[in-house]
Amino acid sequence: MNFLLSLHNLNAWLIEIVGGLTLIVGIVWLVLYRGKTVDASDPVDQVRRVFRYGLIVTFVLGALQAVFGGLLYLMNGRAGNVLHYVYGLLVLALIPVLWVYSDQNRVRRDIIIMTIAALLVVAAGVRALMTGP
Repeated sequence: MNFLLSLHNLNAWLIEIVGGLTLIVGIVWLVLYRGKTVDASDPVDQVRRVFRYGLIVTFVLGALQAVFGGLLYLMNGRAGNVLHYVYGLLVLALIPVLWVYSDQNRVRRDIIIMTIAALLVVAAGVRALMTGP
């Protein structure tokens, strides 16, 4: 159980790091894209691709975190505060829910929505870390 708890804690920091980097890339993309149309060969499109992959990695790490947390829960490794579960579920659910909300047609609007999702994932992750293991 200690090994699983260590993985759970390590993965939480990975989510924060990858989510924070994804947030920064999203902001950079918004600044570079301002008032432009983007071709597939444009470097700005490469930034969007990095942003998309960052969101995918953040979501996969969040899902893995939920698996670790679920296993800990089943092994009677309960969190000290019930809010830990709430913030953990937010980390898991924010990206897919906001992905469905965005229509995938208006690129700038979608990047804004997904950048906000990355911000909320990082914030919910910090709050989950603050509520303890």
